Amino acid sequence: MIRCKKGRNSHSKSRKIAVFLCQHLDHKLKDSADYFGFSHSDLKSYVTSNFRAVVRDNIELNKEVECVIKYIESFARKHKLRR
Repeated sequence: MIRCKKGRNSHSKSRKIAVFLCQHLDHKLKDSADYFGFSHSDLKSYVTSNFRAVVRDNIELNKEVECVIKYIESFARKHKLRR
């Protein structure tokens, strides 16, 4: 089983994408900060703002992230999940 490393010393690309998606999909900042092991919600905001810049500058990554966002939103609509 693969586990996501939590805490401020974890800088994996997957973790950054997950944090970014949580914020993009309107999850409460404090809830997702707690889940990902951030001691302060400002740190999560810092991670997502940095990652947002990377996504903006990397066309391939931007396409992948947009595809994941569309998939999640479609899944949520199909299963009538709250956003």
